[in-house]
Amino acid sequence: MKKVVFLMVAVLCSLMAAGQEKKSLPVDPTISFLGVPVDGTKSDFINALTSKGFAYDIDEEGMFGEFEGESAFVHISENKAGKIYQIMVYFHTKESAKECIEVYNKVVNRFNADSTNYWSFYEEELIPENVNLDSLLKENDGEIWAEYLLTQEIDTVAYLQNTFAALLSKFTEEQLKNPTEEQRSETISIMQQEVTKLHNGKAFLALLKDPDEEGKYCVILYLYNQKNEDPDKE
Repeated sequence: MKKVVFLMVAVLCSLMAAGQEKKSLPVDPTISFLGVPVDGTKSDFINALTSKGFAYDIDEEGMFGEFEGESAFVHISENKAGKIYQIMVYFHTKESAKECIEVYNKVVNRFNADSTNYWSFYEEELIPENVNLDSLLKENDGEIWAEYLLTQEIDTVAYLQNTFAALLSKFTEEQLKNPTEEQRSETISIMQQEVTKLHNGKAFLALLKDPDEEGKYCVILYLYNQKNEDPDKE
């Protein structure tokens, strides 16, 4: 198991260094949208976002407004206790691949520039403007995405304990000592998942073909408050 322990510690050290090179890190941050915490009640969030120029639409059960200079629709999700655990920011469908790429790149640039509050496992890259978007989507299983976590302190003991438990429920000790390439890749994925679980917030950005309008594209940003339970997990 020594190899696994060393690997887990190495991964943890690299994760904590990525985007978090500061003397002190936030202990209990909350993810936000335009400065409005993704937390509390839906009505409080609606009131706060209204002051930012968004307007609630009863029929659509969401808010219309502008984000990154683009028209956007915000859908708000609550848990069973009436607290917000997620918002979805849906940018209006684009017929032009170039326009959709521009929207995606704007949001990626926003998060990449805010390294004080967000970090990623990966080097999130911009999509080249002149790329064949259909081919790129096909190469990436129909979805191009970027993911960011809130910068914060995490409980390293909990990380190690949870990761050990997750790995041992999936692999034998012998497999962990001498993993195949596929098992090694899955091990890294499990380690990343366990780190993600210990963070208060996560942002997930996706570019894909619009499922409702053939030949068009859309960009969707999800902001998760992981401190509030997802009702689907209850």
